[in-house]
Amino acid sequence: MLGRGVIPLLVVGWLLVPLAGLGIWTQRVVLDSEEFTALSDDLLEREEVRDALAFEIVQEVERTRPGVGQSGVPVEALISDALATPEFRELFRDANGRVHDQLVDGEDALSLDLDPALVLVTERVGAVAPEVADQFPSSEEFGDIVLMERGQSPYVWIGAEAARWGSLIAIILSFGMLALAIALAERRGLTLGIAGVGVVVASVLFALLVTGAQAYAARWVPEGADRGGFNATWDVIESSLLVQTLLVALVGVAAAAAGFLIELARTPPTRPSI
Repeated sequence: MLGRGVIPLLVVGWLLVPLAGLGIWTQRVVLDSEEFTALSDDLLEREEVRDALAFEIVQEVERTRPGVGQSGVPVEALISDALATPEFRELFRDANGRVHDQLVDGEDALSLDLDPALVLVTERVGAVAPEVADQFPSSEEFGDIVLMERGQSPYVWIGAEAARWGSLIAIILSFGMLALAIALAERRGLTLGIAGVGVVVASVLFALLVTGAQAYAARWVPEGADRGGFNATWDVIESSLLVQTLLVALVGVAAAAAGFLIELARTPPTRPSI
């Protein structure tokens, strides 16, 4: 009914649909500096992310000024409030842009350079507890905050490498296989409809996989602020990826509707027998 070799092409194309969707997302977001840094605002909207950053800043301060966190002043809360200001958002976008460069260049760790924001944080703490702010290190002493390392979250680097070297191939292979199956089919309208349904199913299964993977990935992150910040960051990235997956699914819906309409149009109406 469909033609020789059509079904294997459809199956291979469907299997590659999640990789194609991931490839489109990584090309559009991960490799694009502007889109990547735009995630900064979404991240800072999450209180868990601000709290995790505040925790890491205090830990870095403690490295050179032990006892700051035990001063009796809610240093982490003050820093978290400072991170919600428009001034810090702009500085964070710049720092996040440098993180993007590290990821694309394949460095073994993603580190956040918040030296320019240290003055802002120190001023916010100094307004409440100047004696604590006086203990904050200088920009030269304040080290970068390590967000994640390759050994801790290898899938991030795998995704980046896939984006650099394999995303376009996955897109071409997936939709190329489906297009070839339709071209070889005897009933192209029906094949287009079936291909569209397969794209929708593959997209839904991939969305479920992405949603369920968070619990597994979080097992490798320590409890506490790190875990909360990781989960919030995952939620932001997951939302962006799911939007992309939804768009691919909608393409499948449109293809399925067009294909089945074409098939209905070519099927001659049956006349009732007298």
